[in-house]
Amino acid sequence: SMFPLESDKGFFHAMSDEIDVAEIIEGLGQTFTICESYIKPYPSCRHTHCGIEGALAIKGRMQPSDSIKSVRVYIYGNAIRIAGQIQVPKVMDDAKFSIHYALATALARGRFGLSDLDISSIDDVLPIISKITLVEDANMENRKEGIRGARVVVELEDGSTLEETVLIPLGDAAKPLSHEALRTKLRECSETILSEREQEILVKNIWNLEKIAHINTINIYDKLEVE
Repeated sequence: SMFPLESDKGFFHAMSDEIDVAEIIEGLGQTFTICESYIKPYPSCRHTHCGIEGALAIKGRMQPSDSIKSVRVYIYGNAIRIAGQIQVPKVMDDAKFSIHYALATALARGRFGLSDLDISSIDDVLPIISKITLVEDANMENRKEGIRGARVVVELEDGSTLEETVLIPLGDAAKPLSHEALRTKLRECSETILSEREQEILVKNIWNLEKIAHINTINIYDKLEVE
């Protein structure tokens, strides 16, 4: 066929019975979706991210003496179906696709990073996992507005509650990571491969990529191209 997208046997019909071509051609040549790419601040399924962000915000407001009675997570159905089925991870991949584990880790440790995918010792996380309930809430998803969010409600043993709603996750084009956050992510991902100096050179070269005449992938973190 000369029309690989819109013909009867084309890609559109292969993927959907409801086709809106305007969704694709609107802004063609003017709006570039590469600018809408997001960067993950946490090493897990994107469906867990708003919950993690909310849990970390709540953790930051908790006192050391606070004890968690229950956690309710109001989140959209697709997130529950994809990342809400595993409560206690048995392997590393489970940890990446578990809202329960991700939020419990954030509330227990005040972080969720690469090291937290190590499930060999999660005794501090298990008690909180058992207190988490996921509640399907259609208000937490609106694709046209870029909303795929979560509302986290933590009830403490003293009867008080702490709540945080995150509609658009950190790292989204509408809510980009700061340079400092990107630097932290690079350090965490590369610390076993690159020295501190190599990391700094890499960062400076990337921030000045448009000024570099010739890019050599071998020395981009070995030689400072931009002085």
